[in-house]
Amino acid sequence: MKRFIALFATLFISISTFAQSDYFQNRRQEFASFIEKRQSEFARFRDSVNLEYTKFMRSAWQKYYGEEPIPAPEVEPVPVIDYENEPKPINSEPIEFEIEQPPIIIEDPEPVPIDPMPVVQDDPVDRISLDFFTSDLAIRLPKHRPILNAHDEEAVADMWDELASGFNCTLSDLFSYRKNLALCDWAYLELCQALAGTVYEDASEMAVLEAFLLAQSGFKVRLARDKEEELHYLLATNRLLCEHRYFVIGEDNYFLLDKDISELYIFDKEFSSEQALRMEISQEMNLKENKVYCKSLTAEASPELSLSVCVNKNLIDFYNTYPSSMRASDSGSKWQIYAQTPISQGVKNQLYPELRRQLAGKTEAEAANLLLNLVQTGFSYGYDQEIWGCADRPFFAEETLYYPYSDCEDRAILYSHLIRDLLGLDVVLLHYPNHLATAVCFNEDVKGDYLLYEGKRYVVCDPTYIHAPVGLTMKDMDNSVAKIIVL
Repeated sequence: MKRFIALFATLFISISTFAQSDYFQNRRQEFASFIEKRQSEFARFRDSVNLEYTKFMRSAWQKYYGEEPIPAPEVEPVPVIDYENEPKPINSEPIEFEIEQPPIIIEDPEPVPIDPMPVVQDDPVDRISLDFFTSDLAIRLPKHRPILNAHDEEAVADMWDELASGFNCTLSDLFSYRKNLALCDWAYLELCQALAGTVYEDASEMAVLEAFLLAQSGFKVRLARDKEEELHYLLATNRLLCEHRYFVIGEDNYFLLDKDISELYIFDKEFSSEQALRMEISQEMNLKENKVYCKSLTAEASPELSLSVCVNKNLIDFYNTYPSSMRASDSGSKWQIYAQTPISQGVKNQLYPELRRQLAGKTEAEAANLLLNLVQTGFSYGYDQEIWGCADRPFFAEETLYYPYSDCEDRAILYSHLIRDLLGLDVVLLHYPNHLATAVCFNEDVKGDYLLYEGKRYVVCDPTYIHAPVGLTMKDMDNSVAKIIVL
């Protein structure tokens, strides 16, 4: 009897397993059919959108006059001051500087993911190897690559039509790399530009392909033609790009990235589901590792604190393409983006375990002082004008850890990361007329110069005031005129 029950149970399990397998196989087939149907529907929709788009493209483009480039906000270089040589006592009765009119902080809405219209995979075609920050990306391209027979509206529309019918596989590969590499919008722009430069040598053909790829990817982009009949594209961003001429189209500012041209004939038709390119870098990107240089850091006040860090050179090269940007009427927002971009986990893994060990058991003030001294004395000071040949060139935190020199804004940005990441304290940047520093909101009662912002006490911490402890304002800096940059 027991043998019969066991045999029956085995048979029942086998039948059930077979039934489940058959069930899930049917469900997978149904799901695959559903996906195929949806892709076909989207492909037809996308084809209709492009067909309608190029119909308007054949009409005469409108003449627009560009606005002057927005100069990047700057901090004037100030001589390095060593507190040990020119001591300035901490105020026994700190002056309270209430910011009467704090800078306007425009909170970004939650990012709306750009969801490009799915594309139907084409049959395998030519593959090219694209060098993207030393990563070899395999991109499929159609065997036939359209060219411009002229630069007028009809010729551009004809090329766009051919791109729309033949570059499905290319778009699919770009979307995949964008997701797998966790590319921010600007990095994806760099990817599209690199591809266009590989496919075409003619600048106008490159511009049309770049505009096409960006439009299909969901970005606000406009094609334009100059008086010399050369084609360009304009891009709308969610921040004002400094040092780039822009054209006001509707309610958006469209920036010309390749040249400085004051008059353009622009095709100003909207593409489906478009949105401005976001300049923020909200997550770490998966760029290929290329560590070719390591830097040693030592805090003079604590010689036992000695660190070595290697930064991904590919990330540094990418940051070197990034333009300065700001929000309208808020010059301080230029530095926000550098301080809000996260430090990569690889760099944190090299620095943070030892820093946490050194900070263990210390009060907030002691820990903040140790980190402050590390940033003050672990880096060599250098002026942007002397090193880079430009008036102002802010660094992302990892650039400060990579390049041999840094200035006040670079150190303030790095220090703000260390305070937030290691101590979990709120920190703001302080923008003086010719200097950038930080201020920290401690949970403990920490003595020193401070500013009040929204009822919270932010104690001055200056990473460029060499050897100065927490609570000291650099000589000749006036906290009453400092602007708070909220992070």
